[in-house]
Amino acid sequence: MQTGDTLWIDETGEYPFEQPIEASKSIYILAKAGIEHPQFVPGKNFRGRAFIEITDGVDVTIGGISFIGRSAYGDVPFGVSAIAPMLKHYNLTVNNCRFSEFNEGS
Repeated sequence: MQTGDTLWIDETGEYPFEQPIEASKSIYILAKAGIEHPQFVPGKNFRGRAFIEITDGVDVTIGGISFIGRSAYGDVPFGVSAIAPMLKHYNLTVNNCRFSEFNEGS
């Protein structure tokens, strides 16, 4: 992905993740209008701390997505997480998203 790109989610349903989206550039991750909260869930071989991992100095906007931290395959500790070390501030904008079934401490 390039800086400013938009990843459009255009269907309702589950999206099993096998690896996190590493947001190393400023991006948008959005459900298209009329799509009812597509669900990001851990897939069979998911390895990572979060569905979206943010590196420093980027702007990330997410909208209209459900992040579900538990599936039959395992758990994801976080919906969105920053990756250290952070040398610059990042901006995260969350619009109309849902977060469920994450460990209470997460």
